[in-house]
Parts: sequence; C-alpha cells; structure tokens
Amino acid sequence: MTAREFIDSYKPSLMALVKSMEYKPADIAEKIKKMNPDLVLTDDYRDTMDVYIDETQSFDPYEAVRWMAHTGKLAIQYGLDTKNLDWKVKFIVAWDISHRLTEKEREWVA
Repeated sequence: MTAREFIDSYKPSLMALVKSMEYKPADIAEKIKKMNPDLVLTDDYRDTMDVYIDETQSFDPYEAVRWMAHTGKLAIQYGLDTKNLDWKVKFIVAWDISHRLTEKEREWVA
C-alpha cells in the first residue's frame, strides 16, 4: 500500500500535508502504530533509529526536532508513489525521536 492509499483511507480532516494537503502527523503516527504494533520491534526500525540518531548527534534538541519533522514529511512524500512500506518506518522513527526530545506532546512545526 502506498502512502497515498494509506492516507486516502482517512477522513478528509486527517489527510496528509503533502503537496498542499493538510494533515495531522499525530493522527498518521497513531494509525501506523495501530496497524503495525510490532513495527518498533523490527530490525528496520532499530537500524533506521541508529542512522537518524547518528545524523542528529551534533544537533541541539531544537534542531534535531526540526530535522526529524522534515525527515517525517520527506518519508510521506517518498511513500506517496511507492509500494515500498519503509516510508512508515522512516516516519515513525522520526516521530519517536522528535517526541523523545520534547517535554510535551505537540504537533510538528517545521
């Protein structure tokens, strides 16, 4: 399933902000985690987490959160027209890292 097919199953108020659509990243993260509860236990998740942590190691927390928000948006854009499901892993890893660095749950702003 492409990201477009995944997102299009949402109600219009939960559409992805890609190519001028509006979306709520928290809703996409929640849906991915509900549909794939074991995703965070996979080798792909761990490997992607290691890569993203290495990328952001020299960033301050604010920069790292902004970079992860950007990375999450790129993951959705990548997934729009591909059947490759790793866009979900990339999105969730970016989401998880950014929320570990913030004191409270909030929407991505980037």
